[in-house]
Amino acid sequence: MHDLMWTYDIQPDVMETIQCVQQDTKWNPGLAIRIAEDKEVAIREDRDDRANIRVYTDGSGIDGAVGAAAVLYREGRSGRKVKRVMLGSDKKYGVYEGECVAMILGLELIQEERNVSQVSMCVDNEAAIQAMGLV
Repeated sequence: MHDLMWTYDIQPDVMETIQCVQQDTKWNPGLAIRIAEDKEVAIREDRDDRANIRVYTDGSGIDGAVGAAAVLYREGRSGRKVKRVMLGSDKKYGVYEGECVAMILGLELIQEERNVSQVSMCVDNEAAIQAMGLV
């Protein structure tokens, strides 16, 4: 270890410490994941949703670049909160990666909120939803 740290000029005093978290194998995240059968069902479910916080995410490519965005709406509050990021060239990143980053942005928006009781996150990419391993 000493040789590697000296060879690669690693400075332990400037390294970030990350707290390890381990979940029991019987842990249940308490999420309800629904994938609508079609567009009309998705629109109806969104209209009937009673969550006090709603987050909409999207990743997309345009003009040779891929980006991601998330928008949070909170019941009883005018306006919205937005996070967005440009990942880079579509030669390096795909829309799927943009969709996954958009979900992370959505989670960051939720994390910034106080008094959260019920949240809906709407994602338009089934592969990204299934990649979470909860379906």
